[in-house]
Amino acid sequence: MDAREYALETRAVVTYPKPPAMHWGLVLLFHVLTFGIFTLIWTLRQAAWVRQIDPASKAAYLFAVALGLEAFVVFAADDAWTLWAPMLTHLAGTALGLWAFVSMRHSVQDRFAADLSIGMTIFFNVFYLQYHLTRIAAAEYPTRYLAVRT
Repeated sequence: MDAREYALETRAVVTYPKPPAMHWGLVLLFHVLTFGIFTLIWTLRQAAWVRQIDPASKAAYLFAVALGLEAFVVFAADDAWTLWAPMLTHLAGTALGLWAFVSMRHSVQDRFAADLSIGMTIFFNVFYLQYHLTRIAAAEYPTRYLAVRT
């Protein structure tokens, strides 16, 4: 890029839809009360919001495949299987779920001035992400400027 191209570049503020803003403590409470079923649905809602702010995000699809693999392990695994097959299927589902959360973390960090920890994202995924989504909804994190060429 030369000096003329820099002069043609402007900054634009992008507005995003408001994220799901339930307090992370309530998400944890409903997780316990529903034995994890609420968290599965809430995770898909978080992924749908990330898809709105980042159309290239594949987190919802990764969660759907991970959920399918976990359901397969729970409902289709029987004594005829060897021990390692359900374990590998469960491991694959867990890896896809973590990949989806890290992908969502990346999308949120790219669009907001939030610095999300990779370790917290991996270990406390849905609750940690919800903590930051609630702060985004309260406008505690400004959106990042996007360079737009005119």
